[in-house]
Formats: sequence, C-alpha cells, structure tokens
Amino acid sequence: MELTFGGEVEDIIHSLSFPNNDKKYIPTLGGRIWWKDIEIKNGFTVQQNMLSKHYRILANNHRRTCFSFELEYINKRLKELTD
Repeated sequence: MELTFGGEVEDIIHSLSFPNNDKKYIPTLGGRIWWKDIEIKNGFTVQQNMLSKHYRILANNHRRTCFSFELEYINKRLKELTD
C-alpha cells in the first residue's frame, strides 16, 4: 500500500481527517522515495509527499514530528522547533 499511496496510508488518512497532527512516531526511512526536501534547518527537515502533497517535519533521527496539508502550519511548527 505504501508504494501505491506514496507514503504510509495512516499518515495520509490522519492528514485528511485532522488538519494538523503532532504526535510521537517511530523513525521513518527518511523519505528517500516519495518525499522531496523543502527545507532543512537545525536538524529538522520539512518534506512534501510527491503524490498526496502533504507535508511533514522529520527530526535528525528521521522521526516524524508532525504533518499537515497546510504549509503555513508546518512553517510555524518548524520555527517553534528551531528557535
């Protein structure tokens, strides 16, 4: 299913169901296939899924910090995490 939807289906469903989501996640593989890096700052990486177009922030250990379809929210969270 991950190859079909370009990421974990749970993330996509949560992104559609809840506008913004912050919870603790297990580490990812870092987004080598379905994700493109948007910004890297102080050990955090903002990525966008190439299929669903939702965003996420990864910590330096590839652990998801949050995800959303709203880039404004992601930028706000990145600022909070890095300031």
